[in-house]
Amino acid sequence: ALDAMLQHMQGLRQLEVAGFRVKQDRSDTPCSWRSLELHGRVLCVCALAFLPLQHLRAPFDQIAATTLTMPDDVTTEAAAAELVQLAEHNLARLVPGFKAKALARYHSSNAPAAAALLRIAPRFATRRMSLCIPMVGQAELRALASGIAAYGARVEELQLAGCGEVQPSFWQHVLTLLPSV
Repeated sequence: ALDAMLQHMQGLRQLEVAGFRVKQDRSDTPCSWRSLELHGRVLCVCALAFLPLQHLRAPFDQIAATTLTMPDDVTTEAAAAELVQLAEHNLARLVPGFKAKALARYHSSNAPAAAALLRIAPRFATRRMSLCIPMVGQAELRALASGIAAYGARVEELQLAGCGEVQPSFWQHVLTLLPSV
């Protein structure tokens, strides 16, 4: 459906959809969209990586989503890191001054992909973040801290909602790696 829309609706300037299931990269596809409104509750990293966002002029403030998620079929850290890198590259091509809406919850159903998700999460962070990942420890904290530094985010409250395992290394390092929490 996305390919047909991109091919046959070249004059479309504003698009409102519940969400996208994008599995193939269409980020370089010519597109006339100037505004994109996503009304689903979940925004997948794939949409950020693969949608043709380069012509958007309006901010992503029309996103009803509260959760940024990593797709379940991304099961390795390398695949997740590659997907996040594609998303970061695609987002970097947006017009200067483009702002993304804050998302508060971050979900990954498998541990290897969680660290990559945490590196991009601060781009959308509010002062409160809720993590729903299988395990959280020092490696996940380091990924989150590097994302916070890269995007200049300020996280003051970190919720562990639905985390399967909280390793002792999390408690040992949380205040040193995330001093604003």
